[in-house]
Amino acid sequence: MERIPQPVFLPGTPESIISTIMYSIRFFYEYEGGEFPGERKQVENLILLGTHPYMPKVWEKIKQLESQSTNGSFDKACSDFDSAISSALYRESPWAKLKPTARATKYAQIIDTMQQLAKDIKHYDLDQHEQVLNLFNSNEGANITLNDDTPDMGNLGNFTSYRYIYDNQLGVQISDLLQKHADKLEQQERHLTPLTSKTTGERGLLHFIRTLAIHNKARYGEYHGAIISRVASVYFPNSETEPEKIRASIHALNL
Repeated sequence: MERIPQPVFLPGTPESIISTIMYSIRFFYEYEGGEFPGERKQVENLILLGTHPYMPKVWEKIKQLESQSTNGSFDKACSDFDSAISSALYRESPWAKLKPTARATKYAQIIDTMQQLAKDIKHYDLDQHEQVLNLFNSNEGANITLNDDTPDMGNLGNFTSYRYIYDNQLGVQISDLLQKHADKLEQQERHLTPLTSKTTGERGLLHFIRTLAIHNKARYGEYHGAIISRVASVYFPNSETEPEKIRASIHALNL
């Protein structure tokens, strides 16, 4: 069996990514014996993170974004981005185990349950009231003041996490979160076209775009279609992955 060539890493490849790649190669040969073509392909795809000419610009952009956050961590950001890519390529959705009609029924049931629970919590006054500041805006959610990271003064900085907001009960109640998320799910229809072992082509690309867009939005507050475009070009070289195409896809997904 032909061995995986020793990678020649491009300048700018994060040390954490290099370590992950080298560990994966060793693990593949030591524990899997190199006999599984599917696992071999995953290792080869991982190697692309350090050897494909499009990736240095991606790592450079991620480093820039992390430097703008008071809690930024480039190593963790790279690790999380690697995990998001792996999920986008391989992690099958639990929706795939259901038939299409069952998916629609289950999805509607979940949304209805969330909406009813939100109404009950609010009606029976079961939201938590301790330390709640009047910062909730019915249209935009948490009232975040850009470039001001002083929560104790009633403002939430640009990079204040929802974890902080939730842990400190800064005006975001469980009933509000449930209702807003249920409304969002109705728009997104995330049960449609789930990733399965047979997903290929444009459906696979769409799942890839969705996964990375959700990751970027959660971490940076924006989708960063240009980043997704570069990475999609690495793994879907025969598809249309220009930035404008990626942005159009993200817009169509109603994320």
